[in-house]
Amino acid sequence: MNKKILIIITILITAIVIPLGLYAISPLFTSNTVNESLPSTAANISNNTALHDYQKFVSMNDQDRSNAAKQMSQRE
Repeated sequence: MNKKILIIITILITAIVIPLGLYAISPLFTSNTVNESLPSTAANISNNTALHDYQKFVSMNDQDRSNAAKQMSQRE
């Protein structure tokens, strides 16, 4: 009886250990190369515009800032 239980336990452990081992070492045998272009320049233009607007806002005096803030929408 003990021999049968030992065989069943060995089979169960083997059924778990072998797949986990293969899963663990599989990245060593696979290779993925990504060849994508950089994002479009629309994001760069948007960032440059935002930076320009920020610098313009910072260079204003307090009265001009207050007037600009009144004209801004909630999102801005």
